[in-house]
Amino acid sequence: SGGVILVIPGLLGIAAFGPKLDENKVSVRSLGFLEHFINEMGYHPYQKLSDRLLRKFPTRQVVVTQCNRWCELFSAIMNGNHIGVVRLTGKPDVAYVTDSYGRNALHVAVAQGQVEIAKYLCEKFSALTIGKDRWGRKPMNYANPTHYQLIAKLREWEALMGERPIDGGGDSKR
Repeated sequence: SGGVILVIPGLLGIAAFGPKLDENKVSVRSLGFLEHFINEMGYHPYQKLSDRLLRKFPTRQVVVTQCNRWCELFSAIMNGNHIGVVRLTGKPDVAYVTDSYGRNALHVAVAQGQVEIAKYLCEKFSALTIGKDRWGRKPMNYANPTHYQLIAKLREWEALMGERPIDGGGDSKR
């Protein structure tokens, strides 16, 4: 008798035990079951891990949470979805929302290294450059030192804006 272990990284692990062994000392029934399982679930060895995680398995439960305005915008920024950011900031008040730590959209874009989105936010909503979070840090403080163009753009907009308050009212409530 023998067993076979199937591991799909980041997804699941299965151990199957079967009494009959072939000439390679592998459990025939266990191997047959696992091959059938893989074919039924549509798993392919060259499939990307992210695709496998998105795949819906019968036992997997999907948790749905309500996303506030800042959540939707920040998710688009973190995923590098420039078109989504443009769509969501179509209403000016959405561009100025903040999370519970006082970070605005530009803080997140700069921290995530989303240079193109950060440039767009600087050009369209320049008041975001002087917004401070709970710890008194501006978006400039989150910039990666290797993003020279972004740092130059942030300094330019900070100089133009001075220390005027942000035009929009922040939405720091979840």
